[in-house]
Amino acid sequence: MPLGITTFSPVLYDPANSPIDVDDCFVHGLEGDSIDTWTWSNGVSSCCWPRDLLPRYFPNARIMTFGYNANILRNAVDGAILEFGNTLLTDLTANWDGHPSV
Repeated sequence: MPLGITTFSPVLYDPANSPIDVDDCFVHGLEGDSIDTWTWSNGVSSCCWPRDLLPRYFPNARIMTFGYNANILRNAVDGAILEFGNTLLTDLTANWDGHPSV
């Protein structure tokens, strides 16, 4: 599981050739995963819908996920959620180009 910000859009299109209107950042829940939470698979094929479907409808959106260690049962640490939130804010700020974030 990738931790921190993972950007899908460079894989799908060159942002230099298309203006970015909005950043979409998907954050999984507890016990989730930055990629698997958003992925459907039947064993033969798979679809990570933010990466594979959203660019068709929002071609000028930069689509990202944020990963953090969400295994609360094995890795419970006081203040961890606050630390993850601060990391998310730091990563979003570092990737921000002045357009709206969702």
